[in-house]
Amino acid sequence: MNNVKAPKVSILMVLKNNANTIKKCVKSILDLNFKDFELIILDNNSDDNSLDFVKSFSDPRIQIFSLKRNLGYAAGNNYCYQRCVGEWILVVNPDIIADKNLIDELLKAYNFISKSIGNEKIILSPKIILLDNTINYIGGNINILGFSTVKGLGKIDNYKKKYELTDFFSGCCFFIKTKHFKALGGFDPYYFMYHEDVDFSLRARYDMFKIFVINTTKIKHMKHLEDFKLTNLKYYMIERNRLLTLIKNSPFIPSTILTILFFEPILIIQSFFIHKSRMRALIYVNIFKVFKKYLKYNKFVKKNLILKFKTNFQDFDQFIGSRLVSLIILILNSYIKIIYNLFWKKLYRRSE
Repeated sequence: MNNVKAPKVSILMVLKNNANTIKKCVKSILDLNFKDFELIILDNNSDDNSLDFVKSFSDPRIQIFSLKRNLGYAAGNNYCYQRCVGEWILVVNPDIIADKNLIDELLKAYNFISKSIGNEKIILSPKIILLDNTINYIGGNINILGFSTVKGLGKIDNYKKKYELTDFFSGCCFFIKTKHFKALGGFDPYYFMYHEDVDFSLRARYDMFKIFVINTTKIKHMKHLEDFKLTNLKYYMIERNRLLTLIKNSPFIPSTILTILFFEPILIIQSFFIHKSRMRALIYVNIFKVFKKYLKYNKFVKKNLILKFKTNFQDFDQFIGSRLVSLIILILNSYIKIIYNLFWKKLYRRSE
């Protein structure tokens, strides 16, 4: 009979060619003040030295799995989850450096918040900063177009609040009870990468979960703002998955479809100027193929509308990729106001 006590926290990490960051990342995890954890690492068929670097650590808490194909972030973390035994799950990217108090503060925050609001359905993300100590993530909003905007992206970190309610957690690092991750069905594997955290957040919030960003601890994302380049693959995955998320999670499908149709001409024009028109066409082909499948995910039950109609497009500077950013932002803010008045005003009601 196995009498080995299960660890309290299962830390999940998915690799794909992270040789430049993985040693610092794993070391920061092993140096955490909180020691009662297992670290489950999946290598998604890396073709660099990532796996060798991971194997150089001899800590018995580390479990390593290696596949001959790339499952992506979403299915990769599901793979790790199915092998974990902890009461809690902490998902981390392989290019982060964790504060030593990370898990202690997340547990402390969970206990305080759950008692304060009388709800144990809680998901937490710590503050995430970049290498130059500017903000990568400290909460954000999801609007009726499906865009997720981060507050203060790239700005100096002078945030003061300990905890704050937010629309979505960051897939770069989040904390959730294992039973809750299971109840919500994990990530949708079709997303592969990008926007799966937004989809999961919306599904969780419809199931009465509350999502908080925590400022009493942080992780450092080993990137600079300019590293977030909009490659063809990134553009394709973000935009495809944004549209899938709207189709899958919107409580008012007719209004959502009309919103998409009215806004797509702007994005088609934008794709031409940033040389992504071919990717845009491939997105529409894929959406057409899976539209019926993802429409079935939407059970058409009466839900509170939790998509924001107001947004500040200032955070889309990089996404827009134009020198005429200020003018484009003015146009977009005006246009989304028109869409809101046409399709959403009568339906909109706050749920939080």
